[in-house]
Amino acid sequence: MLDSTSLIANPLAAWILLFLDFVWTLGDECTYIRRWVSAKDSLCIATYVFARYSPFLTQVINIVLVFHFTTPFSQELCRKWFFFLHMCNLSVQLPFEVVVGLRVYALYQHDLRVGLFALALIIVDGTAALFAGISLALTANFDASCSTRTSGVGLALPWVPPINFIVRYQPVLHSVIFQFSQGILWAMTWYKRRVITQSVDQSFRAQLPVLPILFRDGTIVLAVLSMGAALALPYSAVVGIDTLIIYPWSVCLLSAFCCHLILNMLSAKKITSDPGEEIWELTTFSSCGSSQETATKQLEPVTRDSTSLKTEADHTSAATTIALDSQAPGTLSPIPEESEGEN
Repeated sequence: MLDSTSLIANPLAAWILLFLDFVWTLGDECTYIRRWVSAKDSLCIATYVFARYSPFLTQVINIVLVFHFTTPFSQELCRKWFFFLHMCNLSVQLPFEVVVGLRVYALYQHDLRVGLFALALIIVDGTAALFAGISLALTANFDASCSTRTSGVGLALPWVPPINFIVRYQPVLHSVIFQFSQGILWAMTWYKRRVITQSVDQSFRAQLPVLPILFRDGTIVLAVLSMGAALALPYSAVVGIDTLIIYPWSVCLLSAFCCHLILNMLSAKKITSDPGEEIWELTTFSSCGSSQETATKQLEPVTRDSTSLKTEADHTSAATTIALDSQAPGTLSPIPEESEGEN
């Protein structure tokens, strides 16, 4: 059983970390979120605002409950408390997964198959998380500090061992499914980045700031989630699920990840050094990449071989479609022209 100091210190520490992250990103938030002027950004802005500020309310309510009630907590209180924190965690997890899925969807030039696959991953993971919360809230035996063991959770279905196993270890399976889905999306990002970087020359590749940001963010998120799963899963399976410790930190980290992903994409813009040059103009209908985006080619005639130009344009359009700008259309420098003498 956890002592009173741990029950109070962990929610407070999670809230402080959430507040420090808010202060850290306040400058970018004022630039890209609070000064928005176009309705095309509304979905992205709404997602950011919810992922940023709803966890503050969750943490405050949780801290008030910790100070209001004293141990030992009753079973009924623990069930309601656990379900509340689980659903708050799910409400932040789903926007995070949607943002990651939309980034991959935009990277693949809004391929319908990729979009449906990402949607399927989100639905499966959300269903598993919801079922895990309901099954634990209804059947788990909580101790005086609202901790429970996953091995003790289950339905009386000894005649159907597979179903019994799935129900008993639903929280562990949910974590595995979540980790697996994020790994798949990261692998898809890595593959598309590899295809694009191998298909265009280095000088033009340097004009695409979105690619390294996309891959870097995905790698950091996957690494942190993997380390968290490597620590949390064995602990939850052997020791138990400490409701009042795990969920405050989970909500805090998912909120920070989601907000940083959105801000990094909104800030990933490349301004040409010569405003008079013809540019690739990106017309964006949604800053999150959730709606259809079109790239309008505005290049002056060049003597470069048309087949070569088309090949590079096809491979780079996947990257340019996700160059996001909250204030104005994003810009990319033109493909360097070759002199007539070289032809």
